[in-house]
Amino acid sequence: MRFVYNPNAGEIRLQIEGKSFKHVFVSQRKKEGDILKLQNLKDDFAYHYKVISVAKKHATVALERKERLPKQNLTDKTVALAVIDPKELKEATRALAQIGQKKFLFFYAQRSQTNYKLNKEKLKEIIIQSYEISGLNTEPEIEIYKSLDELLKEEDGHIFMLDVGGEHIDNLKSQIDILLVGPEGGFTEQEKSLFKSKIASFSHNFTLTAKVSAVGALAKLVL
Repeated sequence: MRFVYNPNAGEIRLQIEGKSFKHVFVSQRKKEGDILKLQNLKDDFAYHYKVISVAKKHATVALERKERLPKQNLTDKTVALAVIDPKELKEATRALAQIGQKKFLFFYAQRSQTNYKLNKEKLKEIIIQSYEISGLNTEPEIEIYKSLDELLKEEDGHIFMLDVGGEHIDNLKSQIDILLVGPEGGFTEQEKSLFKSKIASFSHNFTLTAKVSAVGALAKLVL
């Protein structure tokens, strides 16, 4: 864990509570006198706090110093994921965040199950937990679209679809801004017809889950 997220990092005194408290003071067994590094993901600083006191459900920390963080090379590539089973979607989102994605797009494809409802705040929490591990210092952007058509109307840049029968993804890296990954049942023919020549493919025709496809695609694009 590279840092602890706190939206108020930078203030003279803070209380650490909730999930952050459990992780830092229960799992990691931090104690009075220890130093914690907090970040707010809004500026370019890490804030070092000394633990002043630890109670049953919260701890009080005091600011010792701050340090400017080195410039990070953030990727502008985005894998947009169709809505799938919530557990699988959360796991994919965690992995995308650790690889370095900063913009997260979700959309209901024609074969998505509409009874799966996404919660922006829960998704943000999952993403930030991954940032705490990887060290990425940026506030995530999250958009949820009711359909692929809505996404295409709202998003700018060069948008490609991940599917079989297209050009190899390695040859398209410089062109792709947003890469769409469909649900478990894949994209419909109607959805595929919107892209035609803008289809990226892996080098094999194995059947992959949406989660594996999304993570593999972003790794191809940025690592």
